[in-house]
Amino acid sequence: MFKIFLLASLLFADSPETVFSTYRVKKGYEAEFQDVHSATWKAYRKYNLVLPSPHTIVKGKEESGAPFFVEILTWKDHDAPDHVPAEVKALWTKLEDLCEKRDGHRGIEFTEMEIVKENY
Repeated sequence: MFKIFLLASLLFADSPETVFSTYRVKKGYEAEFQDVHSATWKAYRKYNLVLPSPHTIVKGKEESGAPFFVEILTWKDHDAPDHVPAEVKALWTKLEDLCEKRDGHRGIEFTEMEIVKENY
């Protein structure tokens, strides 16, 4: 059984990982969030942590009027987000400070997804 787990780990370690990220941004901090988020994406690309596409960011408002952003991105592999440089960690701290817990959810949440179809 261990051999199967080890083999599966090796096979999937190098495969890309697409995530759906939700950012519950504090009201009034949307512009600052967008600036920090932009710097974060540039750092991801600088360090070759993500694939250039798919990458989509959308903004919405909850019924209460509270802002949130959703991002879809693909890490170059499953290990990439676990081994980021200090520059990226510092940006993540800034993003966390701009977000808040809401309705039982963390300020920032990530869900691994599977791409079903891409349109170009």
